Amino acid sequence: MRPKHISVEGEFYFLTTHCAPGIKPFEEKLGSRAFMDILKEKHDKFNLRLFAYVIMPNHTHLLLQLPENVEVSNLMNHLNGASARSVNSVLNNQYEHIWQGGFHDEIVRSATDFGNKVNYIHENPVSKNLVEKAIDYEFSSARFYSKAFGEPHLDMDGFDDFALDALLESFHSVLN
Repeated sequence: MRPKHISVEGEFYFLTTHCAPGIKPFEEKLGSRAFMDILKEKHDKFNLRLFAYVIMPNHTHLLLQLPENVEVSNLMNHLNGASARSVNSVLNNQYEHIWQGGFHDEIVRSATDFGNKVNYIHENPVSKNLVEKAIDYEFSSARFYSKAFGEPHLDMDGFDDFALDALLESFHSVLN
Protein backbone atom coordinates (compact mmCIF):
# COMPACT_ATOMS: atom_id res chain seq x y z
CA MET A 1 0.00 0.00 0.00
CA ARG A 2 1.34 3.39 -1.01
CA PRO A 3 1.92 5.80 1.90
CA LYS A 4 -0.28 8.87 2.06
CA HIS A 5 1.22 12.08 0.71
CA ILE A 6 1.73 14.69 3.41
CA SER A 7 1.10 18.33 2.51
CA VAL A 8 2.93 21.01 4.48
CA GLU A 9 2.30 24.59 3.34
CA GLY A 10 5.45 26.52 2.59
CA GLU A 11 7.72 23.47 2.50
CA PHE A 12 9.95 22.71 -0.45
CA TYR A 13 9.05 19.53 -2.34
CA PHE A 14 11.07 17.39 -4.73
CA LEU A 15 8.49 15.67 -6.95
CA THR A 16 9.04 12.89 -9.46
CA THR A 17 6.44 11.50 -11.84
CA HIS A 18 7.16 8.54 -14.14
CA CYS A 19 5.46 7.75 -17.40
CA ALA A 20 3.74 4.42 -17.90
CA PRO A 21 6.18 1.57 -18.57
CA GLY A 22 7.67 1.55 -22.03
CA ILE A 23 6.49 4.95 -23.20
CA LYS A 24 8.51 8.11 -23.72
CA PRO A 25 6.11 10.89 -24.72
CA PHE A 26 8.70 13.57 -24.00
CA GLU A 27 11.23 12.29 -26.51
CA GLU A 28 9.25 14.41 -28.95
CA LYS A 29 9.52 18.17 -28.50
CA LEU A 30 5.77 18.54 -29.06
CA GLY A 31 5.11 16.39 -25.99
CA SER A 32 7.61 18.30 -23.86
CA ARG A 33 6.22 21.67 -24.99
CA ALA A 34 2.69 20.53 -24.17
CA PHE A 35 3.83 19.53 -20.68
CA MET A 36 5.61 22.89 -20.27
CA ASP A 37 2.42 24.75 -21.26
CA ILE A 38 0.42 22.86 -18.63
CA LEU A 39 3.15 23.38 -16.02
CA LYS A 40 2.97 27.13 -16.71
CA GLU A 41 -0.83 27.06 -16.48
CA LYS A 42 -0.73 25.22 -13.12
CA HIS A 43 2.10 27.49 -11.95
CA ASP A 44 -0.20 30.46 -12.46
CA LYS A 45 -3.37 28.77 -11.14
CA PHE A 46 -1.78 27.54 -7.91
CA ASN A 47 0.66 30.43 -7.49
CA LEU A 48 3.57 27.99 -7.40
CA ARG A 49 7.12 28.90 -6.58
CA LEU A 50 8.96 26.57 -8.95
CA PHE A 51 12.71 26.48 -8.32
CA ALA A 52 13.91 23.77 -10.69
CA TYR A 53 12.49 21.35 -13.24
CA VAL A 54 13.44 18.89 -15.93
CA ILE A 55 11.28 17.00 -18.41
CA MET A 56 13.05 13.78 -19.29
CA PRO A 57 11.85 11.41 -22.06
CA ASN A 58 9.92 9.25 -19.57
CA HIS A 59 9.70 11.21 -16.30
CA THR A 60 9.74 14.66 -14.76
CA HIS A 61 11.36 16.22 -11.70
CA LEU A 62 10.10 19.39 -10.03
CA LEU A 63 11.43 21.34 -7.06
CA LEU A 64 8.79 23.70 -5.75
CA GLN A 65 7.41 25.36 -2.65
CA LEU A 66 3.92 24.22 -1.75
CA PRO A 67 1.58 27.23 -1.66
CA GLU A 68 -1.01 27.94 1.01
CA ASN A 69 -4.22 25.93 0.88
CA VAL A 70 -2.89 23.49 -1.73
CA GLU A 71 -2.56 19.76 -1.12
CA VAL A 72 0.37 18.16 -2.92
CA SER A 73 -1.91 15.33 -4.15
CA ASN A 74 -4.41 17.82 -5.55
CA LEU A 75 -1.67 19.77 -7.31
CA MET A 76 -0.20 16.63 -8.88
CA ASN A 77 -3.64 15.31 -9.91
CA HIS A 78 -4.30 18.61 -11.71
CA LEU A 79 -0.86 18.63 -13.34
CA ASN A 80 -0.84 14.99 -14.40
CA GLY A 81 -4.44 14.96 -15.64
CA ALA A 82 -4.16 18.14 -17.67
CA SER A 83 -0.73 17.25 -19.05
CA ALA A 84 -1.89 13.76 -20.09
CA ARG A 85 -4.78 15.26 -22.05
CA SER A 86 -2.59 17.94 -23.61
CA VAL A 87 0.30 15.65 -24.52
CA ASN A 88 -2.04 13.07 -26.01
CA SER A 89 -3.77 15.80 -27.98
CA VAL A 90 -0.56 17.02 -29.64
CA LEU A 91 0.72 13.46 -30.16
CA ASN A 92 -2.53 12.31 -31.83
CA ASN A 93 -3.75 10.24 -28.86
CA GLN A 94 -1.08 7.61 -29.34
CA TYR A 95 -0.96 6.68 -25.63
CA GLU A 96 -3.72 5.08 -23.60
CA HIS A 97 -1.98 6.18 -20.40
CA ILE A 98 0.81 8.73 -20.12
CA TRP A 99 1.53 8.47 -16.39
CA GLN A 100 2.23 5.30 -14.49
CA GLY A 101 0.01 6.48 -11.64
CA GLY A 102 1.00 8.22 -8.46
CA PHE A 103 4.13 10.23 -7.89
CA HIS A 104 7.07 10.37 -5.53
CA ASP A 105 7.25 13.32 -3.16
CA GLU A 106 10.01 14.24 -0.79
CA ILE A 107 10.08 17.21 1.55
CA VAL A 108 13.40 19.01 1.25
CA ARG A 109 14.68 19.26 4.81
CA SER A 110 17.81 21.39 4.55
CA ALA A 111 19.61 23.95 2.44
CA THR A 112 22.11 21.28 1.40
CA ASP A 113 19.29 19.00 0.31
CA PHE A 114 17.77 21.88 -1.71
CA GLY A 115 21.08 22.54 -3.50
CA ASN A 116 21.65 18.85 -4.15
CA LYS A 117 18.16 18.52 -5.65
CA VAL A 118 18.73 21.49 -7.98
CA ASN A 119 22.02 19.99 -9.12
CA TYR A 120 20.48 16.52 -9.56
CA ILE A 121 17.61 17.93 -11.64
CA HIS A 122 19.96 19.91 -13.88
CA GLU A 123 22.45 17.05 -14.23
CA ASN A 124 19.80 14.42 -15.05
CA PRO A 125 19.92 14.91 -18.87
CA VAL A 126 23.74 14.77 -18.76
CA SER A 127 23.80 11.58 -16.68
CA LYS A 128 21.37 9.96 -19.15
CA ASN A 129 23.61 10.98 -22.09
CA LEU A 130 21.00 13.23 -23.67
CA VAL A 131 23.38 16.23 -23.73
CA GLU A 132 26.98 16.95 -22.81
CA LYS A 133 26.23 20.06 -20.72
CA ALA A 134 23.18 20.78 -18.57
CA ILE A 135 22.52 24.12 -20.29
CA ASP A 136 22.15 22.34 -23.64
CA TYR A 137 18.96 20.57 -22.52
CA GLU A 138 15.96 22.57 -23.66
CA PHE A 139 13.37 21.34 -21.16
CA SER A 140 15.12 22.18 -17.92
CA SER A 141 15.64 25.16 -15.64
CA ALA A 142 19.42 24.84 -16.09
CA ARG A 143 19.46 27.59 -18.74
CA PHE A 144 17.67 29.97 -16.38
CA TYR A 145 20.19 29.26 -13.62
CA SER A 146 23.05 29.80 -16.04
CA LYS A 147 21.67 33.17 -17.19
CA ALA A 148 20.58 34.37 -13.74
CA PHE A 149 23.47 33.08 -11.66
CA GLY A 150 26.25 32.33 -14.15
CA GLU A 151 26.16 28.57 -13.61
CA PRO A 152 23.51 25.85 -13.94
CA HIS A 153 24.74 24.11 -10.78
CA LEU A 154 24.90 25.37 -7.23
CA ASP A 155 28.30 25.33 -5.54
CA MET A 156 27.66 23.12 -2.53
CA ASP A 157 30.87 24.12 -0.73
CA GLY A 158 29.49 26.11 2.20
CA PHE A 159 25.90 26.06 0.90
CA ASP A 160 23.86 26.59 4.05
CA ASP A 161 20.68 28.32 5.23
CA PHE A 162 22.24 31.74 4.62
CA ALA A 163 23.22 30.78 1.07
CA LEU A 164 19.72 29.39 0.46
CA ASP A 165 18.15 32.60 1.78
CA ALA A 166 20.36 34.63 -0.56
CA LEU A 167 19.44 32.36 -3.49
CA LEU A 168 15.72 32.71 -2.75
CA GLU A 169 16.12 36.49 -2.51
CA SER A 170 17.96 36.42 -5.85
CA PHE A 171 15.03 34.56 -7.38
CA HIS A 172 12.71 37.22 -6.09
CA SER A 173 14.78 40.06 -7.54
CA VAL A 174 15.38 38.29 -10.90
CA LEU A 175 11.66 37.53 -11.33
CA ASN A 176 10.37 40.96 -10.33
